[in-house]
Amino acid sequence: MKKVKLLPVIAMYSAMLVAAQLALSAVAGVELVTVLLAVFAAVFGPIAGIYVAVTFSFLRCLIFGFYPNVVVLYLAYYPLFAFVIAMVSRVKKWRIVWIVLTAVLMTACFTMIDNVISPLMLGFYKKATRLYFLSSLPTLGLHCTNALLTVSALFLPLEKVFIRIKKNINL
Repeated sequence: MKKVKLLPVIAMYSAMLVAAQLALSAVAGVELVTVLLAVFAAVFGPIAGIYVAVTFSFLRCLIFGFYPNVVVLYLAYYPLFAFVIAMVSRVKKWRIVWIVLTAVLMTACFTMIDNVISPLMLGFYKKATRLYFLSSLPTLGLHCTNALLTVSALFLPLEKVFIRIKKNINL
């Protein structure tokens, strides 16, 4: 019964992640998906976090397009992110510090994974691959700064809200 109750939560949360991404898509390096998915995975667990990550990835592609490199990137990164954050959130000592550091590190991994996947899938030559990597660094810095600030400021307050939501739906 608990799994059935979780389905609408996963659907609504996935839609909320898409809405958050869409709302801030015009601002380079600024996003709320990282902190929102981190909180969900920490509160509802790694499996629910992975379901939300996969659903979000496909919904996002419905809006922005099914570009093969982006589909692979999102389906590789976001489920891994949800799983890792859910595991790290179980640490008791210095918990929020570990969560923030993990979110920042995983955010850097997103760009690095893209720097491997996109050149391979799009058939870049060596010089184009190098330029693609170099051009990603400024956005990488913005994304990591964004993850540091948003996860530091919003994780604990959002976590309290989601713990109450989880209790109210008896999960």
